[in-house]
Amino acid sequence: MRIDRLLLLLTVFALTACTGADTITKKRWENRDTTVRIMDLSGGKGEFGDAGHRFGLAIEDALDDTAFVVTQKQSHYVLKFKVVEFQEGKRWKRMMTLGIDESSRAMMKARVALYNERGMLAAWEIDSWVNGGPTGGSLDSLFEKAAAEVLAHLKGY
Repeated sequence: MRIDRLLLLLTVFALTACTGADTITKKRWENRDTTVRIMDLSGGKGEFGDAGHRFGLAIEDALDDTAFVVTQKQSHYVLKFKVVEFQEGKRWKRMMTLGIDESSRAMMKARVALYNERGMLAAWEIDSWVNGGPTGGSLDSLFEKAAAEVLAHLKGY
């Protein structure tokens, strides 16, 4: 019985010691057809600058689940946007009125255009708002809605 255990132990040790994988892949290729660079033209300071920055981040997050690759280098497409209107609203007011009060609404209006090397391919205006409800709605959901609308327009490219 002792020899059986010893043989079993040696077999298990030998099998686990001989397994493994090691791969080295060296590729140097670039697919620029699906690369996009995002440019914020809203301005760097103030309400519009902050809203533009958050909108740009929401667009990047939305593009993560698509075939587009966001890059800061040379790209095939350039997505330019500018926040032209932004109203943060008051979340506590949206919660208290369940989104009925218009002045508490968070709103954003942005102009978006898609360019390539030859010029402008498409341009559209995005209107996004959050009314509220029991939780009052968040500004993140405002930017996520607007980014989803941008993504819907990009589906054809």
